Amino acid sequence: MSYCLQALQLFEGMDQQRFLAVLSEVGAVGQGGLQINEPGTSRSLKTLPGSWSDLALACLIHVGMKRLMPNEDSGLGIGAEYEEAVRLHGAGGRKP
Repeated sequence: MSYCLQALQLFEGMDQQRFLAVLSEVGAVGQGGLQINEPGTSRSLKTLPGSWSDLALACLIHVGMKRLMPNEDSGLGIGAEYEEAVRLHGAGGRKP
């Protein structure tokens, strides 16, 4: 859930051009498969600073897709986590 919240916060302040560039790059990386159950994975992106786990990348994909197509599901199995992140994001990102 924290990765979904991080993605919501990241995308919130991003203009559409940069958002699409990030989502495109993450989608391309995801085409090769993401090991979301392997906590040690770490990848670098050209469009974002730092390193990103495969689970964090999957959350970027899910959140980005929901921004573009709110009624669609990514199929990544993180819908409940996304909904909780949306709820927390609406509360200013603070856990109750």
